[in-house]
Amino acid sequence: MARMTETLFLGPEIRAMRAYDGAFLNRFLGHAVFLGPVLHYQVSEKGFLTVAYAAQVIGHDRDPAFTDRALNLTQFARHNLRVRFGIEF
Repeated sequence: MARMTETLFLGPEIRAMRAYDGAFLNRFLGHAVFLGPVLHYQVSEKGFLTVAYAAQVIGHDRDPAFTDRALNLTQFARHNLRVRFGIEF
């Protein structure tokens, strides 16, 4: 993560997610890889705000009807936006 100002940071994020089904989560349904930027702002000494956007860049669906697709849009969204606010104590 690179420091842009004293309280603002910018960096990349990569997330790998997998989907399972079954009573014991023993049936693999597919996976997806998301990539995008993260913006972290230190609001105060103990408070922060993080905004992350990620787009699905790789995915695989185990369903035979969708195995030829490059993304897994059955279990995962194409775009992902996360906003996090936290206070340390």
